[in-house]
Amino acid sequence: MSDGGTIFIGYAGPDRGHAEALGRVLRAVGLDAFVDTLRLDPGDPWDTTITDALKAAGTIVILISPAWQTHDAWYARDEVARAVALAREGARLIPAIIGDVAPVDMPSGLARLVALRGADDWGATAARIAAIHRGEAVGQQPGDRHDREAKVSLSRLPGSGRFFLGRAGELAVLNAAWADPGTRVQAVIGVGGEGKTALVKQWLAGMGDADYRGAARVYGWSFYSQGAGEDRQVSADLFIEQALTWFGDPRPSEGDPWAKGVRLAALIREQPTLLVLDGLEPLQFPPGESEGRIKDPALATLLRELAARMNGLCVVSSRQMLRDFSEGTPGIGVLRLPALSGAVGAEVLRRWGVVGGEDELRAAVGEVKGHALAVNLMGSYLAMFHEGDARQRDRIERLTEAEDGGGH
Repeated sequence: MSDGGTIFIGYAGPDRGHAEALGRVLRAVGLDAFVDTLRLDPGDPWDTTITDALKAAGTIVILISPAWQTHDAWYARDEVARAVALAREGARLIPAIIGDVAPVDMPSGLARLVALRGADDWGATAARIAAIHRGEAVGQQPGDRHDREAKVSLSRLPGSGRFFLGRAGELAVLNAAWADPGTRVQAVIGVGGEGKTALVKQWLAGMGDADYRGAARVYGWSFYSQGAGEDRQVSADLFIEQALTWFGDPRPSEGDPWAKGVRLAALIREQPTLLVLDGLEPLQFPPGESEGRIKDPALATLLRELAARMNGLCVVSSRQMLRDFSEGTPGIGVLRLPALSGAVGAEVLRRWGVVGGEDELRAAVGEVKGHALAVNLMGSYLAMFHEGDARQRDRIERLTEAEDGGGH
């Protein structure tokens, strides 16, 4: 949490979804964001709670969309007016524009302020607000870390699935992590088949479309092919040696594992770098006393070094938490991947050609607990063998649920 107090997010009623999305992304990068719907419980006095939160805020973000004029006069008359008054007493007030709103159409007291436009790009908006709240230089747009064409190696990452739907909030968290200098290692955690690799690949595609947003070097590696069984003898030796070579070490085979990890971290820090390590679980200890800790000393050293200092971002995906770092370790972001919602899962089934009403499709998704891989396998099977009839899903043989694997 920043020493500058909370970030209060005010909004007109129709913009509730925007406010909640922005608040979640700001929380994901370690800031205390107040959105009334995310904070108030039944029985709480909403009027005094909101007033107190406004007074305590170090930064006040006022969302402005075309909806505020026609749907919520109270918003401008009361909440925005209080925010403007508090700004005169020293609070930082940021108008954040969603859609097409001209200065003359803004509530009184905001038109004279420089507005943050395009505020529905939550990753970029959160990074911009975070920088302002922390008192950092904000002359450049988020992510403008470098202006040269990036050197890229992503061939070691696996391919992604046929469909990618939803996950807008998760993509925004990754965008915010890249733009936030305070986040150096971003973990993406989820059970097997939940779509961690697909999410990271989709995000990388967006980064590529934006010329990697200032990264000078982009390097990806997947450990998953080595297997996750306890009896497998796995190590990061091949990764460490090839990464040292790619980043310019003239003697990649020299030194003990700890020295190699330190050298690789030093090379990575030389330029803005995006490092992606996919499927880390084969190199982590299984359930037990050391669960989640990294077995390989070179890789463990590398991640500790990068968490302490890095010019860029390291994205790590795994089924297990990174137990080498305690909860709240500075520089570490954690994104736990949720199951697919009923609406998104139903759309995945439709993309496979599954036919049925919305309730039927959502029920099918619920039966497999929204597990991304299971939803895709169901859609593929029904399309191939049952002409896409969702009602035939009971003919798919049920496998015994494995609770140790997350119930999938």
